[in-house]
Amino acid sequence: MLKIVTDSSGDLPPEIVRSLDITVVPLSVHFGDRTYIDGEDIDAPTFYRMLQTERVHPHTAQPSVGRFEDAFRCLAAAGHEIVAITLAASLSGTFNSVMLAARNVPEVRVTVVDSGTASMALGILVMRAARLAQEDHAPTEVVDAVRAMMPRLGVFFLVDTLVYLQRGGRIGRARSLVGTMLNVKPILTLRDGVVTPLKRVRTRGKALQEVVELVRAQAPIEESYVMHAAAPEQAAELAALIQPACDGVHVDVLPLGPVVGVHIGPGTLGVIILRKDAAANAAP
Repeated sequence: MLKIVTDSSGDLPPEIVRSLDITVVPLSVHFGDRTYIDGEDIDAPTFYRMLQTERVHPHTAQPSVGRFEDAFRCLAAAGHEIVAITLAASLSGTFNSVMLAARNVPEVRVTVVDSGTASMALGILVMRAARLAQEDHAPTEVVDAVRAMMPRLGVFFLVDTLVYLQRGGRIGRARSLVGTMLNVKPILTLRDGVVTPLKRVRTRGKALQEVVELVRAQAPIEESYVMHAAAPEQAAELAALIQPACDGVHVDVLPLGPVVGVHIGPGTLGVIILRKDAAANAAP
């Protein structure tokens, strides 16, 4: 009777959304006065083509409160309780939209969780929540499990330029690197929902090797993904490099969707991992 609701920034593949019966409420992407609904009338390939050719820089907008209300009422009518897991509140107003919608739909119990992250790091949390929901776990158990997973997430990404982060107002602590991109290739992370520089190296090859070392330091690893913004060949190369460090766990390669793509730009590579729970795997 428990259903999971999230937003489209989690970059979940459609087949996963269907198989786990997840409700995804989309953000929108705006090119000037034209509005596109993520996953409905714009997908990743179309978005990155437009990003390269359109003269106006796009921006994103959180889903309306009404869109979340509609999703909640639909699930309430079927007798479900809801756990909603959102993009980091520090990165978007989506969390606030969900909170308002939950208050406006009192006929259903909605528990809202700020993931503190984005892309497949959010996706990992949502998938785990949906599987627990399908196993008939109570909302409190699902929320506790999701929150316990958050410290085990690792997010590392390489950008070709900081322009997109700067334009979108998501540059965070990486602002200190503006003006130095010709000299360094930064490795960035999300720390408490804020973009934060992690390492600086001189070449892209060295940056890839540093990412491999960062992944190796996270071992043992439970899940691993390489994300890319219109850079499938480079993503496949990075996946092959980190695969030996992933304890036999297959490294999936997935595209970064339009919502994240607006803020990081084409050519970005990201690695998202979930470390194994040391306590759960400790010998009795």
